[in-house]
Amino acid sequence: MEHSAFLFFSFALGFTLISVLAQALLIRLPIYEFYTEEQPRQPIQFLAPPSPPAESIDVIDPSDLRRNSTSSAVTTATITPAMIAETNRRLTEEAAQRRAEERANHYRSTSLGATALATDASAMQLMQDIYPRKKAHPLVLLYISIALVFTLTLSLFPSLTALVESTNTAPDRPRVFGDLFVPLHFLTYNLGDWAGKALPSFAWFAPNTTHPTRKQHLRYLASAVARCLFIPIFLTANLPIPADTRLLPLLIQRDEYWFALVFLFALTNGYLGSMIMMVGPACVLGGEKKGRAGVKLGFWLTAGLAMGSVASFGVRELMCARGGCPSSGL
Repeated sequence: MEHSAFLFFSFALGFTLISVLAQALLIRLPIYEFYTEEQPRQPIQFLAPPSPPAESIDVIDPSDLRRNSTSSAVTTATITPAMIAETNRRLTEEAAQRRAEERANHYRSTSLGATALATDASAMQLMQDIYPRKKAHPLVLLYISIALVFTLTLSLFPSLTALVESTNTAPDRPRVFGDLFVPLHFLTYNLGDWAGKALPSFAWFAPNTTHPTRKQHLRYLASAVARCLFIPIFLTANLPIPADTRLLPLLIQRDEYWFALVFLFALTNGYLGSMIMMVGPACVLGGEKKGRAGVKLGFWLTAGLAMGSVASFGVRELMCARGGCPSSGL
């Protein structure tokens, strides 16, 4: 059984490494650059016809009314300077509103929806107001974060977490604390991971995809690093090693605490992974660039899974650092 499991793991790890190398080579091939290169720049296609320039606004001149007052007694009697001022103000406001709508049309135009960026100065300024300024490597922190999140997750789950046993050793204990303890641990993890992935759908937990900032990327990286605390915490669980050879003392002495930690571990994995995958494409402009950003994030996610598979052996060795693991078991 152990031999078959090791062969299956070796095959999966080899396939993952080959996929990672193939992806790294594919993005350097000329055919990939040909099909992913940006389209030539296109002029803005307005969704509404352009409005006349500000100089052509028809503003009422009081002198024209005085010259025409002899020809129309009704006009002289009904139109006053206050009415003229109000009309001029209304025309000015309408012209300003039309110019604002045209700026919005620049953003909504089909040219900006494609990969080509508009050459108009006002549209470019509008895009700079919405998106952050371009960095030399705008997604490098997200690449590190997504890889670190899944490296830690796979280094602990299920290679270490599946070894934890129930602290309830009573002879008449329910099956939940016996042969169903490990399956229940898998169920708890999957529920926590699902809940973490669903959290961004709520407004309070949704990421800022309208105007991502560098500080937001740093928070994700700090959160991914903070999850490393689960390594010493999980080593204090009820692992099947003698008490005098444990690297860390047994602190998690209640099964309820253990399942709560597993749920929190899975919740942070699903939540951080979803947040990073949502924010990454929002940090670049253009449809194809957003697609490539998602592909690169997926690449680093897969790389994190591969590194986590290798790191799981190191975590097992850390658990057995004081020679407490049986040679035939762990």
